[in-house]
Amino acid sequence: MSNERDIETTDEEQAVDEHLLPPSYRQTWGNDMIRNEPKSRPFNGRVGFLLAFDRVKQFTDKASKPTRRVFWGKIWPNVKKSEVFFLSKRQWFAFLLLVVCGIVPFSLFGYYTRRSSNGGVYPFASTFQAKVLSCGDAIGEAQNSTVAGIEALFTLDSTWGKFPFSQVKIINIVWEIFVARGVQLLAWWTSYVVFSDALLRVIERRPTSYEIFAHICLQGPSLSTMWTLIRDLIRKRTKGTWALFLYLLISTTYVLCIPAFLTAMTGYDSTQVAWIDIDGHNNIVPANSFEYEPYVLFGVNNETLSTPSCSAAEGMDELNQREGNMRWYCDCQIPNGTLFEYRSWIQRWSYTDYGWDQCVFQFPGNNQTYEVVNYTSSKPDTKTYKCNDTLKLQIDDREYERKDLNTSGGYCHEDVGYTFEEISDKSRCLPDTAYPSYKWGFSTMLSGVWVITHLIWCLSMYAVWQDAQSNCAMVKKGLGMTQLRAAFVLTEAAKQKMELGGNELIREDIAQVEGVLFKEAEIDRGLFAEPKGLWYGHSQGLIKRKETRSQISEI
Repeated sequence: MSNERDIETTDEEQAVDEHLLPPSYRQTWGNDMIRNEPKSRPFNGRVGFLLAFDRVKQFTDKASKPTRRVFWGKIWPNVKKSEVFFLSKRQWFAFLLLVVCGIVPFSLFGYYTRRSSNGGVYPFASTFQAKVLSCGDAIGEAQNSTVAGIEALFTLDSTWGKFPFSQVKIINIVWEIFVARGVQLLAWWTSYVVFSDALLRVIERRPTSYEIFAHICLQGPSLSTMWTLIRDLIRKRTKGTWALFLYLLISTTYVLCIPAFLTAMTGYDSTQVAWIDIDGHNNIVPANSFEYEPYVLFGVNNETLSTPSCSAAEGMDELNQREGNMRWYCDCQIPNGTLFEYRSWIQRWSYTDYGWDQCVFQFPGNNQTYEVVNYTSSKPDTKTYKCNDTLKLQIDDREYERKDLNTSGGYCHEDVGYTFEEISDKSRCLPDTAYPSYKWGFSTMLSGVWVITHLIWCLSMYAVWQDAQSNCAMVKKGLGMTQLRAAFVLTEAAKQKMELGGNELIREDIAQVEGVLFKEAEIDRGLFAEPKGLWYGHSQGLIKRKETRSQISEI
């Protein structure tokens, strides 16, 4: 490579411009090497950490002593005595169930629907906004892709996969049977435990109807239980009992609607592809036939082309490479005749009275050259170029200088260029009829409604259950309700009301017995009382009764 210069600048011209240039780094590097001694010893390393830890420990020791004294002397003894809330396995299991089934889904949904704005993160921010649907290759926002209002509640905006119809149908069935019905089964079991304990709490205060007890403790949440609760709300009751039965009615309705919620918020939709109306007259072409090009020719010499061309893309790459090499290897000249290495000029031009583009390579007497080695072939190919070459590009049998070409990024289709603004609002999402398939997913908005509703239901159920655990003597003694125990209670209540034995009740007219029991019979706390000598509240009751019966048989 030759670096000879044929043009020499005069001393006067250099003197005029030297005051505009920053001082040479060789004159100032010594000052940069001077190190100022630190005013204090640097605080780092293991010794520094131990010293800091010791200072913090000494500072907080006086404040922590009274805190430890209060905790270990007053708080912890009460914690150890509280068997119900801190030592009961039922309590730990109930809390774990609340966290896993209520709090965790709510937290995960809020995390995945978060949105960052103004330096903050907002969970659920994208849940209840208008939904913008896309179809993969669409350029910009597709037409009619924004869904708002009640329609957005059922729009599947979070989908994935590319399944045939049989597979997506199987996924939908599996979701409905195992997930939707499984969640409902777990909710039914939880409701049965909470409802029965809450009903025992009511029975301790005042009798409840035979019909309510039969439906809640035998069937749990069901349609017949809903109908019974609706009719029972009309009767005169205390405000607390009326509010509890109203809550049981709402909770039963929710449990029965869980499969409908989970099924409605999921589904499948046909896979769509993007098309673009290129001329506004329904002349649509696939969006994937458009390719982005960084150099689309839109004009020459300040004249706009009627049809932007994409044929300049390959030639522009070569010209840009040559221009970059010239800026790296060649010298340039500013209008006053001063020569600079272009690399140096880029750093110094702001200290002069000239613009950065006023240092040109084409000046008289410039015979510099540079070499470029091409390693793409098996044998390196070396080419030599002149620094004063005028970069030109041939387009349609005409040559244009690089500086006269008006190029920018755009999209190309059949060698015709388009700006992003021209086609960004002309995309359409249409079903893929060539390769039909389906995608499966969720409606974010309806999923958010269900997750929030489910958390409220879980928290309210936990509160009602805790009230029964704390204030109901029968529940504290471990008298948990099951369907078998409920059958025993109902049988005993029927015997007392009808004054009939078990065999007589079986042979009695069932319609007449049902009419009497459902209208007049009540379940009171006397049915759960412990007779003397018998312990019905725990497992020893069965042993004691067997001993009593054996003594009677011997007599």
